[in-house]
Amino acid sequence: MSLSPSQLSLEDWHISVIEDSEIDRQILKRFFKQLNIKGYTFYENGTAAFMSLDRIEKSSCILLDLSLPDVIELELLSTFMQMKEAPPVLVLTGCTDEKTAVGCMKSGAKDYIVKDNLTKEGLYRAILNSLQKHEIEKKLRSRNEEAHNFASIVAHDLSSPLRIIRLASETLEKELSSSDLNKKALFNEIDYIRKNSKIMKEILNSLLSYVSNGRSQDNFQRVDLNEVFKIAKSHLRANQNYEKMIIQEDGLPEIYGDKSSLILLFQNILDNALKYTDKEKCEIS
Repeated sequence: MSLSPSQLSLEDWHISVIEDSEIDRQILKRFFKQLNIKGYTFYENGTAAFMSLDRIEKSSCILLDLSLPDVIELELLSTFMQMKEAPPVLVLTGCTDEKTAVGCMKSGAKDYIVKDNLTKEGLYRAILNSLQKHEIEKKLRSRNEEAHNFASIVAHDLSSPLRIIRLASETLEKELSSSDLNKKALFNEIDYIRKNSKIMKEILNSLLSYVSNGRSQDNFQRVDLNEVFKIAKSHLRANQNYEKMIIQEDGLPEIYGDKSSLILLFQNILDNALKYTDKEKCEIS
């Protein structure tokens, strides 16, 4: 099973950067080096990006300078949003105009970063949050599509027993209003109603089971907690207290669970340990 971008270590990310400023490219390169992000490709203008759309589509995420000299504002962002598997896009800009920021977000950008406020930690958080948000949205779209298809099947399957129950009820009504009651016919109609009610109950139980499983164990798999711990630890490199952390790893087991949720759990535990320690070294075991 392939891993989603936020489940990978920072070293395994690949970021496409469309930026025409040499100074800003150097700043981003320095941040990438400090964060140990080794996979990145720079495109110096919009034309170069347009010529490499297939490659950019395979990126973990895209950093897009909003003010490129050779393309109309938001033109490239709109193109990225039309990709079949569009990576999350973070807009970089020197503009602090709120209207522009809202326009970018409405056009599909996952975040809006003002260059003058950019820091290594802020860049890391923006990328990771965008990746995680992007994955959640993909899962929601998938679940919504599955739910729509399932609802169509349920509606179709329920229509048949409902029709039989309606016809049986009409027959019962006629028999009961007749002076010459046919008990055998009455019992047959009652049996039809009972059997088809049972079918409807089974269909509804299937629906409830589908909803329940979708909320709990749909994404569960065998997970190596050693790998989860390693990935969670790598995500903390942007923390200013990272160098204070000393970890004693005694070997962790494999368990059955949701890998993305477990990474977030370990990440939050380690982050809190660093955040609330007042010692020179933070020992974790």
